[in-house]
Amino acid sequence: MIEKFDTLEQLLEKYPKKELGMAEDLSNFNPVNNLIPICRVEKGKRPFWACQCQICQKYKVSTAPQIKNSNAPGCCGNTNNLIGQKFGKLTVLNMSQKRRNRHTYWFCECECGNICEVCSRELVNGDTQSCGCLSRNSSSHGELKIIQLLKDANISFITQKRITAG
Repeated sequence: MIEKFDTLEQLLEKYPKKELGMAEDLSNFNPVNNLIPICRVEKGKRPFWACQCQICQKYKVSTAPQIKNSNAPGCCGNTNNLIGQKFGKLTVLNMSQKRRNRHTYWFCECECGNICEVCSRELVNGDTQSCGCLSRNSSSHGELKIIQLLKDANISFITQKRITAG
């Protein structure tokens, strides 16, 4: 299990800062796996680094190879950072603590103003496009995908007219 800390101070209390010495300076390294190296810390003989995860904002200790490897899972498993990305009417705000069947959940803001928690798989696959407000407008799943494709391609369109019996 990955040891995570809520604050950098908590991590440094257990693993104090250490001089760089002969180790490569990674403090300005551009993150390739969502881990931002902050400073070298004392833990064993190899160079270890205090890092912050860009997804969950927690702190952990990593080795240089773990930091440099774009295929390494980073702090949150193999989770892609979805923060700021838009899926239908949803914009991803931050990662939730909720996990179910190894799936990560995200807090998203819908264009209607609601906040909802959605599984990353449902976002990426296009299965969830809103907080539920789209389904309340009686659009089918297929219709929503077509609308999104047309919008992405900048094609103007008029949605179908509905006639209610009355």
